[in-house]
Amino acid sequence: MAGISPEALCALDVEWYGLDALGQVAVFCSGGTGIVPDFVCADQEKQERLVELSDELPANSETVLHFVPSKKNPLPVRVAQGFSGKGFFYYDADDGSRSMENICVLQSYYTLRSAPTDPIHVSELPAAMQALLREQILPVSDFSQQSVIRVEHGNAGNEGLGA
Repeated sequence: MAGISPEALCALDVEWYGLDALGQVAVFCSGGTGIVPDFVCADQEKQERLVELSDELPANSETVLHFVPSKKNPLPVRVAQGFSGKGFFYYDADDGSRSMENICVLQSYYTLRSAPTDPIHVSELPAAMQALLREQILPVSDFSQQSVIRVEHGNAGNEGLGA
């Protein structure tokens, strides 16, 4: 079981998953700056397996964007639709404040980038994914009511950024 070092976080855009109190699932992308929870950093192989299992899930929801898309770059919309289309809330370290200009503004916190119209519940996921997510519960009551999430305990990809 290999972990993710704080030094490695500076160069990695870590994709990680968490649950809210309702059992809804969110995916987070750190961009090398977002604080990554200890439960993610403790086991890199587990997190990579979650990404693999997520990639296998079918689309089951429409997507509501929480940013203004750039006309120059369709990739952020495709990423958001890819995650929220599977029923996940999608948060990114890019706060979206300059997305229309196709400029990334990275923060140490996570901003809601898209939401599913039909959120998936952890109980609807394959058993292997449920088992991996069992302990990845965040102190959030409902992702649909949370536009910004700050991770209080974890490793920062860039210790110099303030929240």
